[in-house]
Amino acid sequence: MFRINLLPEEARPSMGGGLRVRRGVILCLGILGIVLVSVVGTASWQARAIGKLEVQAADLRSEAERYEPQINIVKQLRSKKAAVEKRLDVILQLDRDRSLRITAMDELSSALPDYMWLTGFIESEGGVAIDGVAFSSLAVFEFMENLESMSRFEAVRLKNLKRAEIEEGKIVRFTLTTMLVGG
Repeated sequence: MFRINLLPEEARPSMGGGLRVRRGVILCLGILGIVLVSVVGTASWQARAIGKLEVQAADLRSEAERYEPQINIVKQLRSKKAAVEKRLDVILQLDRDRSLRITAMDELSSALPDYMWLTGFIESEGGVAIDGVAFSSLAVFEFMENLESMSRFEAVRLKNLKRAEIEEGKIVRFTLTTMLVGG
Protein backbone atom coordinates (compact mmCIF):
# COMPACT_ATOMS: atom_id res chain seq x y z
CA MET A 1 0.00 0.00 0.00
CA PHE A 2 1.12 3.45 -0.86
CA ARG A 3 1.00 6.49 1.30
CA ILE A 4 0.88 9.86 -0.14
CA ASN A 5 1.82 12.82 1.98
CA LEU A 6 0.33 16.06 0.76
CA LEU A 7 1.79 18.22 3.48
CA PRO A 8 4.31 20.83 2.45
CA GLU A 9 7.87 19.77 2.89
CA GLU A 10 8.48 21.90 5.96
CA ALA A 11 5.55 20.33 7.71
CA ARG A 12 6.36 16.78 6.79
CA PRO A 13 7.94 14.61 9.51
CA SER A 14 11.57 13.89 8.86
CA MET A 15 12.07 10.23 8.05
CA GLY A 16 15.75 10.31 7.17
CA GLY A 17 16.98 11.57 10.58
CA GLY A 18 15.35 8.72 12.46
CA LEU A 19 16.80 6.25 10.07
CA ARG A 20 20.28 7.65 10.62
CA VAL A 21 19.90 7.27 14.38
CA ARG A 22 18.72 3.73 13.94
CA ARG A 23 21.63 2.95 11.64
CA GLY A 24 24.15 4.33 14.23
CA VAL A 25 22.59 2.30 17.01
CA ILE A 26 22.51 -0.80 14.84
CA LEU A 27 26.13 -0.23 13.80
CA CYS A 28 27.23 0.21 17.45
CA LEU A 29 25.26 -2.85 18.51
CA GLY A 30 26.82 -4.82 15.65
CA ILE A 31 30.35 -3.78 16.62
CA LEU A 32 29.58 -4.54 20.26
CA GLY A 33 28.25 -7.95 19.24
CA ILE A 34 31.37 -8.71 17.19
CA VAL A 35 33.63 -7.69 20.09
CA LEU A 36 31.54 -9.74 22.52
CA VAL A 37 31.62 -12.80 20.26
CA SER A 38 35.40 -12.47 19.79
CA VAL A 39 35.99 -12.08 23.57
CA VAL A 40 33.78 -15.07 24.36
CA GLY A 41 35.43 -17.08 21.58
CA THR A 42 38.94 -16.22 22.80
CA ALA A 43 38.00 -17.02 26.39
CA SER A 44 36.54 -20.39 25.44
CA TRP A 45 39.56 -21.18 23.24
CA GLN A 46 41.92 -20.32 26.11
CA ALA A 47 39.82 -22.35 28.55
CA ARG A 48 40.10 -25.37 26.25
CA ALA A 49 43.87 -24.79 25.88
CA ILE A 50 44.25 -24.54 29.67
CA GLY A 51 42.22 -27.72 30.09
CA LYS A 52 44.47 -29.56 27.63
CA LEU A 53 47.58 -28.28 29.43
CA GLU A 54 46.20 -29.37 32.79
CA VAL A 55 45.53 -32.84 31.39
CA GLN A 56 49.08 -32.97 30.01
CA ALA A 57 50.50 -31.79 33.35
CA ALA A 58 48.54 -34.49 35.17
CA ASP A 59 49.84 -37.09 32.72
CA LEU A 60 53.41 -35.89 33.23
CA ARG A 61 52.99 -35.95 37.03
CA SER A 62 51.72 -39.51 36.90
CA GLU A 63 54.58 -40.49 34.59
CA ALA A 64 57.09 -38.84 36.97
CA GLU A 65 55.56 -40.77 39.87
CA ARG A 66 55.84 -43.96 37.82
CA TYR A 67 59.56 -43.25 37.23
CA GLU A 68 60.26 -42.13 40.82
CA PRO A 69 61.98 -45.43 41.82
CA GLN A 70 64.30 -45.20 38.82
CA ILE A 71 65.01 -41.53 39.58
CA ASN A 72 65.93 -42.46 43.16
CA ILE A 73 68.23 -45.20 41.89
CA VAL A 74 69.95 -42.72 39.57
CA LYS A 75 70.39 -40.27 42.45
CA GLN A 76 71.89 -43.00 44.63
CA LEU A 77 74.21 -44.06 41.83
CA ARG A 78 75.35 -40.47 41.33
CA SER A 79 76.15 -40.10 45.02
CA LYS A 80 78.01 -43.43 45.01
CA LYS A 81 79.88 -42.36 41.88
CA ALA A 82 80.92 -39.13 43.61
CA ALA A 83 82.14 -41.11 46.64
CA VAL A 84 84.09 -43.51 44.41
CA GLU A 85 85.62 -40.62 42.47
CA LYS A 86 86.65 -39.00 45.75
CA ARG A 87 88.30 -42.23 46.89
CA LEU A 88 89.95 -42.59 43.51
CA ASP A 89 91.38 -39.08 43.82
CA VAL A 90 92.80 -40.00 47.23
CA ILE A 91 94.32 -43.16 45.77
CA LEU A 92 95.81 -41.23 42.84
CA GLN A 93 97.26 -38.67 45.26
CA LEU A 94 98.77 -41.47 47.35
CA ASP A 95 100.13 -43.07 44.21
CA ARG A 96 101.76 -39.79 43.15
CA ASP A 97 103.17 -39.36 46.65
CA ARG A 98 104.35 -42.95 46.66
CA SER A 99 106.60 -42.36 43.68
CA LEU A 100 107.85 -39.19 45.36
CA ARG A 101 108.72 -41.15 48.51
CA ILE A 102 110.40 -43.90 46.55
CA THR A 103 112.62 -41.52 44.58
CA ALA A 104 113.31 -39.49 47.74
CA MET A 105 114.42 -42.61 49.62
CA ASP A 106 116.55 -43.68 46.66
CA GLU A 107 118.25 -40.28 46.57
CA LEU A 108 118.62 -40.30 50.34
CA SER A 109 120.40 -43.65 50.29
CA SER A 110 122.70 -42.57 47.46
CA ALA A 111 123.57 -39.34 49.35
CA LEU A 112 124.76 -41.25 52.42
CA PRO A 113 128.57 -41.25 52.80
CA ASP A 114 130.47 -44.21 54.24
CA TYR A 115 130.26 -44.80 57.99
CA MET A 116 126.97 -42.94 58.42
CA TRP A 117 123.64 -44.41 59.52
CA LEU A 118 120.18 -42.88 59.58
CA THR A 119 118.07 -43.44 62.68
CA GLY A 120 114.98 -41.44 61.79
CA PHE A 121 113.06 -39.93 58.88
CA ILE A 122 110.00 -37.92 59.90
CA GLU A 123 107.90 -36.07 57.32
CA SER A 124 105.39 -33.32 58.10
CA GLU A 125 103.77 -30.89 55.65
CA GLY A 126 106.47 -31.29 52.99
CA GLY A 127 109.24 -30.78 55.52
CA VAL A 128 111.47 -33.66 56.60
CA ALA A 129 113.53 -34.20 59.75
CA ILE A 130 116.39 -36.68 59.33
CA ASP A 131 118.18 -38.13 62.36
CA GLY A 132 121.40 -40.06 62.10
CA VAL A 133 124.76 -41.12 63.46
CA ALA A 134 128.22 -40.66 61.91
CA PHE A 135 131.84 -41.10 62.97
CA SER A 136 132.74 -37.49 62.08
CA SER A 137 131.26 -34.04 61.56
CA LEU A 138 132.79 -33.99 58.07
CA ALA A 139 130.61 -36.94 57.04
CA VAL A 140 127.53 -35.00 58.19
CA PHE A 141 128.49 -31.97 56.10
CA GLU A 142 129.25 -34.21 53.11
CA PHE A 143 125.78 -35.74 53.53
CA MET A 144 124.22 -32.25 53.59
CA GLU A 145 126.02 -31.27 50.36
CA ASN A 146 124.97 -34.54 48.70
CA LEU A 147 121.33 -33.92 49.69
CA GLU A 148 121.45 -30.35 48.31
CA SER A 149 122.61 -31.72 44.95
CA MET A 150 119.66 -34.15 44.77
CA SER A 151 116.43 -33.20 42.93
CA ARG A 152 113.99 -34.18 45.73
CA PHE A 153 115.60 -32.22 48.58
CA GLU A 154 116.18 -28.52 49.04
CA ALA A 155 116.91 -26.09 51.88
CA VAL A 156 118.95 -28.62 53.88
CA ARG A 157 119.69 -27.21 57.35
CA LEU A 158 121.61 -28.66 60.29
CA LYS A 159 119.32 -28.51 63.30
CA ASN A 160 121.36 -30.38 65.87
CA LEU A 161 124.90 -31.82 66.10
CA LYS A 162 126.13 -33.54 69.29
CA ARG A 163 129.17 -35.62 70.10
CA ALA A 164 128.59 -38.85 71.98
CA GLU A 165 130.59 -41.87 73.05
CA ILE A 166 129.77 -45.54 72.60
CA GLU A 167 131.80 -48.66 73.35
CA GLU A 168 133.40 -48.64 69.90
CA GLY A 169 134.47 -44.98 70.10
CA LYS A 170 133.27 -41.43 69.54
CA ILE A 171 130.31 -40.65 67.30
CA VAL A 172 128.31 -37.62 66.17
CA ARG A 173 124.51 -37.57 66.46
CA PHE A 174 122.78 -35.12 64.12
CA THR A 175 119.39 -33.86 63.03
CA LEU A 176 118.83 -32.23 59.63
CA THR A 177 115.75 -30.51 58.28
CA THR A 178 114.97 -30.25 54.60
CA MET A 179 112.07 -29.71 52.24
CA LEU A 180 110.81 -32.56 50.10
CA VAL A 181 110.27 -31.36 46.52
CA GLY A 182 108.43 -32.82 43.58
CA GLY A 183 105.31 -34.63 42.66
